[in-house]
Amino acid sequence: MTAIYSIEARDSFLLKTMYEYFDLTANELQKEIIAEHKALMQALIPTGVKYNDFRCVLIPSNGKDRFEQLFVFRLTPNDNEVYYDIKKNIVELLDKDSKHNILMGDLITFYSNPYSVISLMYNTLDKEIDEKWAADYFLIYINNISMASIDKIDKFFKNKYYYMGTCDLSFDSKFKSFISNVSVATTYVKIGKKVFNADTDIELTECSNINNGLLNWEKYGYKVFGVNQHLFDIFLRYKIDTTIGTIASDDDRKINTMFITSDETEQLPINAIAIDKAKYSYLETEKRIFDRIGISKEDFIKEINKKIINQSWYNIEFKSGYNNKTKKAYNVVTLNIFLEFKNKKYVLALTYDIDTKQVLVATMY
Repeated sequence: MTAIYSIEARDSFLLKTMYEYFDLTANELQKEIIAEHKALMQALIPTGVKYNDFRCVLIPSNGKDRFEQLFVFRLTPNDNEVYYDIKKNIVELLDKDSKHNILMGDLITFYSNPYSVISLMYNTLDKEIDEKWAADYFLIYINNISMASIDKIDKFFKNKYYYMGTCDLSFDSKFKSFISNVSVATTYVKIGKKVFNADTDIELTECSNINNGLLNWEKYGYKVFGVNQHLFDIFLRYKIDTTIGTIASDDDRKINTMFITSDETEQLPINAIAIDKAKYSYLETEKRIFDRIGISKEDFIKEINKKIINQSWYNIEFKSGYNNKTKKAYNVVTLNIFLEFKNKKYVLALTYDIDTKQVLVATMY
């Protein structure tokens, strides 16, 4: 089976309805989601883009040569002018062959004290808050973006009165966690000269030529495709990786967990991550991982738990069969999480054994 690079259950009314109204078991829900993923791959066939082409825009950027970058625009006093300028110029500033998940949205502050949120944003932008802070702001969050593209966009808007600046959100922060929860969501997925967005009126296995977003891609020679809204939201929305705060409701967490475990009652085990002695010795002695990141085994496991709690997992693959070497059958789910230490990202491969209900550390790099 092809790995599912990411699943986003937030606000998925249809997934919740399927489970609750149709009284599906977790195993049936898991099979339904896998079937929907196959429907997405079928819908992509006429576009000439394969699901594998989306991998780099669905998993976290490394923060070394590819970044997750936020661009901030103050909408007042003339929001129409700001939106028009963005619509007119942002597409032309992107490299035609680049691949990005492009998230957009207004800065939403009604869940918190507006001054606190906006002050946090200014601080993240490395700016002093000014007397015009009480304004509306528009955010564009682009992943898998190069420094050259960041500089090009930043330089173009630099002298615009409404442009607040840009900041690197490749790594965890309070502001990143906040906006991922309430402000930005994927509007477009750009794969070279082809762009994908959500279409509420298209069937699961079909695609359209509808552009439902702000940006005028067609003017610059791009081909725009509409993907069924349900499939787009689950499989193509970028799930921003964060451990600060909880990014999923109890319902969303339940859906995500049932998809992995195929069990209504089984949660991915917290504080019970297994690292066998040989594997731990390899990571500690051969790769000197723990010396390099300066962390104990206990704290290492705590970091893994944070990612599990927030459903920050990627590259999900279901595997079953018979191991001739060990003479044992296996029924496992493999997945990756991304850990951050000293401004570096590490990929950790985990295996969840569906039969023994245990999470094992497979490798780290």
